[in-house]
Amino acid sequence: MVLNATSSKGIALVSLNDNYWGPKYAGSKRVVEYFDGFKDVPKTALTYDAITTLTDQNIIQGFDDYTFRPDEPVTRGQAAAIINRVLKGKPEIMSHFKDVPKSNRFAVDIAAIREAGIINGYPDKTFRPEAYMSRTEMAVIVQKAFELKLGNAAAASNPYAEIKSGYWAYEPIVTMSVIDKTGIFKTEKYYGDHRATREAFSAAIYNAMNAK
Repeated sequence: MVLNATSSKGIALVSLNDNYWGPKYAGSKRVVEYFDGFKDVPKTALTYDAITTLTDQNIIQGFDDYTFRPDEPVTRGQAAAIINRVLKGKPEIMSHFKDVPKSNRFAVDIAAIREAGIINGYPDKTFRPEAYMSRTEMAVIVQKAFELKLGNAAAASNPYAEIKSGYWAYEPIVTMSVIDKTGIFKTEKYYGDHRATREAFSAAIYNAMNAK
């Protein structure tokens, strides 16, 4: 179960109409809880502002044990849902992928993101919503979703030793560093083949939303 909570100290109110994140009830009464931040995201963390801001905006949430689990990997379905909470896309066609029935909790988001050309499916007509994504894939879809076109700025600002100019995802990856306001992407290597975590994905979305 996931807790829909504000990230600043105060009262966490769970929507009665929220059929994904899971309202908490005690009998017939909605539970109101006090929340003072995620216990696994200290205020000293580079991504503290990104995570708390996105939580305040109901773009990504934590769990009902007051953890955010920053090191957990993000699935393709979760990525579609998070991005679509920002873009608010409404799909014209719901049932495109054979492994994403209309009853899937991410069905609307996946359909909207596919129609926007942000995350595509596979040749076998599957989307594989439970599959994890790499940090390289994260960079590519975030650049597409927010139409980040940095061109020469990205080319002149590559801090990653292993990412060469001819690499297919060169610009999206370098863009993660160029727009970074958290410091999490200010590293000597990008580690594009590693799984994208909830922390890294939150930072990427936060940076993209605040890119100028």
